Amino acid sequence: MRRFRLVGLVLSVIAALIAALSVAAPATARPAKGSATAATAPSATAPAGVTGTAQTEATEALKRALEKRKTAWGKPAFDSRAAKAAIERLVGGEIARKLTLRASEKVNGEEFFRVSADPQRRLVIEGTSNAVLLTGFNWYLKYVAKSDISWDAGQVSFDKKTMPLPSKAIVQRANVGVRLYGNDIWTDYTSANWTWKEWERELDVLALQGYNTVFMPIGLEDVAHRTLEEFGYSRAETLKWTAPLAHNAAGMWQGGWTLADGGISEQVQQARVELGQKIVTRMRELGMTPLMPGFVGFVPEDFAQRNPGANVVDRGYWFSQRMLSWLDPRTPKYAEVAARFYAIQKEMFGTTTMYAMNPFTEGGKITFPLEDAGVGIQAALQKANPGAIWQMHAWQDNPRGSLISGLDPKTTFVVDFNSDRYAGLDREKQWGGTPYAYGGVWNFGGHTTMGGNLGVWNTDYYAWLNKPNSAVRGIALSPEGGHGDVLPLEFFAELAWRDGPADLTQWYRDYGTRRYGGEDEHASKAWEIMGRTAYALPKDGWDEAQDGLFAGRPSFTRKSAAAWSPEYSRYDMQAFAQALQELLKVAPELRDTDTYRLDLMMVARQVLDNNSRIMLPRIKAAYDAKDLERFRALSEEWLEQIRLQDAVARTQVSSLLGPWVEQARAAGATPEEKAKLVIDAKEVLTTWGGRELSEAGLRDYCNRSWNGLIGTLYLPRWEKYLGDLEKALVTGTEPVKTDWFAVDRAWVEDVDATFPTTAAGDIHALATEVWNRYEALTR
Repeated sequence: MRRFRLVGLVLSVIAALIAALSVAAPATARPAKGSATAATAPSATAPAGVTGTAQTEATEALKRALEKRKTAWGKPAFDSRAAKAAIERLVGGEIARKLTLRASEKVNGEEFFRVSADPQRRLVIEGTSNAVLLTGFNWYLKYVAKSDISWDAGQVSFDKKTMPLPSKAIVQRANVGVRLYGNDIWTDYTSANWTWKEWERELDVLALQGYNTVFMPIGLEDVAHRTLEEFGYSRAETLKWTAPLAHNAAGMWQGGWTLADGGISEQVQQARVELGQKIVTRMRELGMTPLMPGFVGFVPEDFAQRNPGANVVDRGYWFSQRMLSWLDPRTPKYAEVAARFYAIQKEMFGTTTMYAMNPFTEGGKITFPLEDAGVGIQAALQKANPGAIWQMHAWQDNPRGSLISGLDPKTTFVVDFNSDRYAGLDREKQWGGTPYAYGGVWNFGGHTTMGGNLGVWNTDYYAWLNKPNSAVRGIALSPEGGHGDVLPLEFFAELAWRDGPADLTQWYRDYGTRRYGGEDEHASKAWEIMGRTAYALPKDGWDEAQDGLFAGRPSFTRKSAAAWSPEYSRYDMQAFAQALQELLKVAPELRDTDTYRLDLMMVARQVLDNNSRIMLPRIKAAYDAKDLERFRALSEEWLEQIRLQDAVARTQVSSLLGPWVEQARAAGATPEEKAKLVIDAKEVLTTWGGRELSEAGLRDYCNRSWNGLIGTLYLPRWEKYLGDLEKALVTGTEPVKTDWFAVDRAWVEDVDATFPTTAAGDIHALATEVWNRYEALTR
């Protein structure tokens, strides 16, 4: 980090640096008649090389500028009714009517919000977009009103007639312009069959938390369909070419591949188009940027046969799946197809300012110079949407150095999904100064485990942002499964709205206060403990915590449920368990909130998952010693803890398998398609695909400690395994070998099975039992 520079120098050059070094704000083409208007481009607001002290000085300069103009408030810069409507949806009309929203232009080139009280003692929130107004309202909720609105639960318990007001104005400026949520497959693992009801709340909450850019592929597959129809394909062929909904984004956009059981109906496709259009319209109303897929060149393998002269190359296989072929971006045919793709996209969804294109997300053969390919892809995008930004993500070997070397950095943006995983990274050197976002792929497949590298985020982000010649222009959090453990989602968003690192100890204490609506020492201690354990993970090649062994395919050598999850605990599990005891002691008057019940469920569930790592070696030792009595006792305790976890998860709707399955069933247009989508939704959580994909390591990739999934799949698997081992001990024979894929597949294909869709159970009583069993286990 640079030494402190003179304040006067900083203030005199900061505006120029912002303009010169930010991601360009592209001018977009006018959408087709009847389509939505283009969103405002995200841009950087922090000049490269500004120190943490200078960040603070920039915020102070902004405050002074706001003080000068507060007596001469001008015409609103935009219509703030979208923010007011979102506040009404989130907390009700009574609160929304008691606050004033002021739509502001940027000041000193800065995005900001200001929370204050006017002379009439009325809450006033000023901000530079509807999304920023919502972020300001959320800052008020968290740091003034001791309230919390998050993904799966919220509590607003203050007196709405006499709303608490800040003692002095609160001003926060965005230190970067791109605040991205979601990678290119998050919709598969989170929202595969969501309706507008779920999407509407998701967008409200994302804006509330501070995100302004979201990867949005819903319905965009039909742009590819309609494009292919102009190049020799029938409508039926393009619909068949499409991956089913829980695999859709991965199949269409993440490197691309085909599935033998792919295909969706015309009715489902049109429903997705209509939903996608509503989503991008709402995002634009909120001042958010839809990150939409661009045309990287993925086509069916027989494209050249139907289009003579086209150069189509084989990209190889992703596991056992044939990857989509690649239309050579260096050729006139690519330019022709890309032009139609963008024209159709514009007609159907309008334009945006940032397009996601990743030819090598996870492998793929290279058969021609990548730098030339990159130039062709970028040229086609610029011709269709002058100034638009090509967003690519850093994952494994993507982006290849030669691909990025020939690109214009003004219209290129890299999302780093490994910022918090590895030491010694120098992205400025690696990518030649190309603007990028600090981020991570947190939570593979939607695991329900708690934890994250928050301490790394809290220090490294500002070090990267403030170093000389920094190219950091955004943040990007990309949980493959959203919701679940929401604390990291909330904290990560705050990075872009602070001048420097947070006092994490105080932050965790404040979190406990606002989650339950009042101060409680036990709540504060609980979150401090979790902050020192599950959320203090190091930069050691991982950015998620270990999963639970109950969810894994039965084996005494099992060290993780998913093949690509940590095989060891990344924190002190016994220290973490003390958080459960503290949460159980929270004052009774603070327990009657959705947030308390959700948090208690999650911590109790995590303690049980951690217990599995203590118990499994003991069961193995008893079996190896041929101690039948001890083996039986330990096996029964193992199964009882799985049953208990199923009951714990039943207490929250967000941890039920039932809604996931029923949403898939409801999405189908015919009984046959309903059954197919149910299989698709169950498959992605278990085998992921057919036998080859499952056995290649993808089985249980998306393991989740959900009620229904635990009780009807994980529990019976372990009952069979332990039962077979007990029989072997009794008879002195070798245990039978089980075809576990066949077991899993039978569960997947039981399309008539139903699961609870409503919560039930006393979580405090169940969590108390979890604590008692933990104590007995560790005594």
